[in-house]
Amino acid sequence: MDDMKIQWDYSFTTTDEAGRTDVVKQVNYCCVASDGGYEGVEHGIVRMPSPGQEFTDFTNLSEAQVCKWVEDIRCKDFIDAGGNAAKYITTEDAARLKLKKKADAPVIKTKPAPWRA
Repeated sequence: MDDMKIQWDYSFTTTDEAGRTDVVKQVNYCCVASDGGYEGVEHGIVRMPSPGQEFTDFTNLSEAQVCKWVEDIRCKDFIDAGGNAAKYITTEDAARLKLKKKADAPVIKTKPAPWRA
């Protein structure tokens, strides 16, 4: 796993609100960890609250800012089935874990019966 690469992709749902245009209401994210032919993918949707005083015009958004939004909201919403706070891991770490699971999975082979070979 020495050459692991992380690739993020985002898409947005926007609306006009409170005299502002292209207010981000939803961020669809996909984080792919790849290495040696294996991929681990973590994806989802975060819903954005209405903007307050700190508003960034859509055309001025940076990847770092959007990534922080995703992590902050994901972290806040990270609870287990019982409603208790669950252990939070970053989106990138979740993708890495999925990649590791695939890479470490046993190789299962299908073979014909030996007497038919």
